[in-house]
Amino acid sequence: MKSPHQKKYEELSEAYGVPVHIVKSIVESQFAFVASVIQSGTDEAVRLQFLGTFQVSEGRREKIDQKKMLAKKMRDEKNRQKK
Repeated sequence: MKSPHQKKYEELSEAYGVPVHIVKSIVESQFAFVASVIQSGTDEAVRLQFLGTFQVSEGRREKIDQKKMLAKKMRDEKNRQKK
């Protein structure tokens, strides 16, 4: 059974006369772009027409950085105990 997304990709593929994998990569590219902007750490908002604005919530970046630092400390302590 095909997913609803796959059916839509096939409909678009037929309508525009391009292969399904090209349609899929076009659709997914906008979300990959949003992910890359958010991961860059600049906390810029990205607006996708008809979908809305995507951004990192206030204070969220700090929480993520704190968790990363805590995980790094724990990993370092574990490595020291092994030696």
